[in-house]
Amino acid sequence: MAINDLENKVKNIINLPSLPSTMLEIIKMTDDFNIKVQSLSEVILKDQTVASKLIKVANSPYFSYSKSISTVDFAITVLGLKTVKEIVLSASYIGNFKNYKSSIFNTKAFWDHSIISTIMCRELSKVIKYSLIEESFVAGLIHDIGIFIMSQFFEKEFKILITEIEKGEKDILSLEEEIYGANHALVGSWLLEKWNFPKHLVEAIQFHHNPSAASNNSKKLSALIYYTEYLTIVHGPSVFDLEKTLPFTDKHLNIFDFSNMEQIDNVFLVHQEHIEKEFENMSVFFS
Repeated sequence: MAINDLENKVKNIINLPSLPSTMLEIIKMTDDFNIKVQSLSEVILKDQTVASKLIKVANSPYFSYSKSISTVDFAITVLGLKTVKEIVLSASYIGNFKNYKSSIFNTKAFWDHSIISTIMCRELSKVIKYSLIEESFVAGLIHDIGIFIMSQFFEKEFKILITEIEKGEKDILSLEEEIYGANHALVGSWLLEKWNFPKHLVEAIQFHHNPSAASNNSKKLSALIYYTEYLTIVHGPSVFDLEKTLPFTDKHLNIFDFSNMEQIDNVFLVHQEHIEKEFENMSVFFS
């Protein structure tokens, strides 16, 4: 039943929006610890839609700033470099796809899952002292883009996938391999490769359901996504039914120098109030 030449078909989807150049530039900037505020401002201003979104979010009740924020420079000063990067990346990415709808796939549940994953992944990265916090935010946001692509551009196969998942006999990864010939993690990595994402980020997405198979350059980030998925499914404030039967194991904990799953659970339990509040408020980022 697998789709012939699936990789080339994914990479050559004609009506798939290209990733905005603004986002690609900012992803590269996040690797530079010495990035200047002015440099980031200049990149944001290249895309007036993204710049307007930043101003809108900066003036929202989420940040409760006492004065009106009217410029990108002022927004960066008030919000801080990290928050601005997250807003721009999120708005740019989701804005490209949020108008896609499906009669068989709950796209709102998908975006809710993406949003809570950004928060969970960021909190987990702090605990394990991952050096690039913004990168973990991006990884949490985009990790399941393969599912979205499968649902939007291979709808016939996705209908079969949904029907089989509802039977509860096999998990999503096994069914994807049977129906598509590849799982959503691999499909997502093909798309990110087409979009010229950094190689270690592409690989982290590819192996986010089996992080021990990733290279040393992407192993920790891949494990971050893996255990983020665990946290969102077991503890998350939103339910993403497609992945709720996925099995999770402690065999990748050694990547973090952890010894038991309680250490992962505690990331949510200790920060639960903050995580749930941030998830509730983040809807303004994408309105």
